Amino acid sequence: FGWAFFNVYVPLDTTIFGIRAETSGSPGLRANAITNAQGTFAVGIYTTGPVTPTIKGNSIQGIQARDGTDAVGAGTPGGDGGLAIGILVDGGSSATVMSNMVDSLRAGRGGNGAPNSGGAGGRGGNGGSAAGIVLANVGRADVGWNIVTNLSGGRGGMGGSGSGTATGGNGGDAGDATACQILNTA
Repeated sequence: FGWAFFNVYVPLDTTIFGIRAETSGSPGLRANAITNAQGTFAVGIYTTGPVTPTIKGNSIQGIQARDGTDAVGAGTPGGDGGLAIGILVDGGSSATVMSNMVDSLRAGRGGNGAPNSGGAGGRGGNGGSAAGIVLANVGRADVGWNIVTNLSGGRGGMGGSGSGTATGGNGGDAGDATACQILNTA
């Protein structure tokens, strides 16, 4: 049995999870379709705490993080782009992530730095990162047969201009794109 979540959208400066499991238990998250989730921190499936999930046969497409805000005050930096993650498991004694399809994740672009007529321009914001599958702080991880395609880290924002002999601001760094990352897991 599965649920279908389509066109999950929330306003700017928010966090969105297509499916979220936390507190306790061993949820079986199977055969769900999650599409078009947008937010500053956008995640298709998120589990945290002592939850020991089995995540199988899900389709996650079109996760899109928000772009960083452009700077307003003279010489100030642009905001960093948001993060886009297909599946995020943070904590738990074990996790199984098998046979999922994650496609078309786009991290947010960094905001532009502000110009400064009296000095150096503001630095551009860093682009956000995109990741297909991330497991962190899990005792035992069983990960396999997943398909992860079309991930885009956000482009860094442009540095703001400076006037006269003043230096323009540096552009922001581009964000990373990672298919699968496992951190602090046995």
